[in-house]
Amino acid sequence: MGAAVRARGSSGLVLATLVLGCGAGEGAVFEGPGLTVSHVYATPPLAEGRPGALYLFVTSQGEADALVELSGADLERGELHVTGQADGRRTMERVDSLPIPAAGRLELRPGGAHGMLFGIASRALEAGRVSARLRFRSGAVVPVTARVVSPGELEELLGPAR
Repeated sequence: MGAAVRARGSSGLVLATLVLGCGAGEGAVFEGPGLTVSHVYATPPLAEGRPGALYLFVTSQGEADALVELSGADLERGELHVTGQADGRRTMERVDSLPIPAAGRLELRPGGAHGMLFGIASRALEAGRVSARLRFRSGAVVPVTARVVSPGELEELLGPAR
């Protein structure tokens, strides 16, 4: 596995590079300024014209932070969502941010918080990899590459939906 690299861009944002995990089930791993992003997977759209989904874990080694934006060259747009229950039905709501507790972990999993991937490029789906960028309240910008997996394989990798 390679080393993580940090550089401060001209806008003052902390940029980071991705370190690809090699083991089965690891997904992509990023080690950056106080954050680790791991277990990065995407599921393809279930039907044409529908979004795919992004799942991952973000661990803070120090200060509290928040995931505030999902974007990428392989996407028309990304959104952050949470899943809940209302009147006995499962609901999904778009949110502006997903908090990461100090020295804690944010888990984007089926049945909970997740990213919605709208307009995924067909070349990315065919290659089995979707590139995205995560922006955090701290200013860190983390490029990730999600391995595209089926919902069944995702459950094997991350465990059952919550």
